[in-house]
Amino acid sequence: MKDKLKIRLKTLSYELQYLFLNYFVANIPFWFIRRRLYFMMGMKIGKNSRILMKTAVINPKGITIGSRTIINEKCYLDGRGTITIGDDVSISNFTRIITGSHDICSSDFRYITKAVNIENNVFIGSGGIILGGGYLKRGCVIAAGSVCKNCQYSEYGLYSGVPAAFVLKRKIEADYQLGDWQPWFI
Repeated sequence: MKDKLKIRLKTLSYELQYLFLNYFVANIPFWFIRRRLYFMMGMKIGKNSRILMKTAVINPKGITIGSRTIINEKCYLDGRGTITIGDDVSISNFTRIITGSHDICSSDFRYITKAVNIENNVFIGSGGIILGGGYLKRGCVIAAGSVCKNCQYSEYGLYSGVPAAFVLKRKIEADYQLGDWQPWFI
């Protein structure tokens, strides 16, 4: 009986955190307030990084974001299997990073998680989907609407499609830093 109560309380805690983050925090129009609340919930966010309004966050303790990284509006960050995002990463609106899923081959539809790693200077176009196990190496570009599955994507490669396939190699000589963008709102 005690184990059942423990599970129910843990579920209630998870649901309350979800509601607080995604229906209250995500709609606060001041980044410095959202940042503080995400930090208090366990998310690690580097200097001059931003998560714009209306981004859904699941398990903030499993999310680490480097410096000068921008996550645009209405994205989905699922930290259940951990998300690690490097420095100077630009994630466009409506992007989904999903680390939790189910094993469709198991007899009990077992719940599974896989980490997502995104290195420095990656750009993800609008509506991109990064699934658990995805590893986006330095300078990689994922075209709008593309789906990255459980594999590695090479340095400075441009990938497009469903699933994302290699298109070309970017011709850049060095890493760059995103500007010091600091609006008051959004």
